Amino acid sequence: MRARLLAAVLACVSAHVSIPAFAQMTGDKHAAETLQVGQSLARFSLIQPATHLYLRYQVVAGARQTIDIWRRQINFEQQGDKKRMHITWRWDSVGERKFTSTRDYWFDRDTFRPITITRRLVEAEKTTVAGYEYLPDRIVGLADLPDNARKNFVQPAKIAPYAFETDMELLQALPLRSGYSVRIPFYEPGPGQPEPKFYTYRVVESDKINMPDNGSIDCWIVETSSDNPGYGATRFWLSKKTQVVIREETRLPDGSLFVKMLMTSDSDVG
Repeated sequence: MRARLLAAVLACVSAHVSIPAFAQMTGDKHAAETLQVGQSLARFSLIQPATHLYLRYQVVAGARQTIDIWRRQINFEQQGDKKRMHITWRWDSVGERKFTSTRDYWFDRDTFRPITITRRLVEAEKTTVAGYEYLPDRIVGLADLPDNARKNFVQPAKIAPYAFETDMELLQALPLRSGYSVRIPFYEPGPGQPEPKFYTYRVVESDKINMPDNGSIDCWIVETSSDNPGYGATRFWLSKKTQVVIREETRLPDGSLFVKMLMTSDSDVG
């Protein structure tokens, strides 16, 4: 099944496609929930050990331009004397730019409180390392991580944030439903990034999304606005059954569409 789905997706990466219009955002039916780091999450049990492969591509003038294949892997592991959640990423480039990028995330089990993030980029035989630790009142560079280019990094945090880069998995743990709205404190560590702040995510509609194997998945569509001028809202299609992200879209300032599409998974997604 995995090979058949992968072949079906890769076969159409250069095909011309029609772009679905963004529907109008509906008004909130309920006041927005506000998350605080450390609280229990209503549907954390939906997060299970799994490996999901996503195709990332850009749609320019109706044609797809493949960027890379992205593996997101979730495990629950022992780290020292602690039981923790471990999420790892790996990008393998498909286009002209040749690179391999990995990210390694450790979280408190059950609450999704971020603990550490380590990033590695290998390009042109050069490896760049950046590692960060999330503390209650600040995010700092990992001082004992070998070759850490960000070991002296310090970002004060007036609010304790979740790790912005794993919003796809965090959304899976929330009680999505028609009209649901939530404010989430997020931060993506790195020089030049804005300080931790709240971002609002709304369930704006539902939709059936077609998969490469000719099946379809009934999804919630969750939308959030971008910080970046000129960027459109980001939309996530999450399976109503498992709340796994099936698709993500962002309209870029040049009018193109940036897409992440689930190709295969070793777990049930919907």
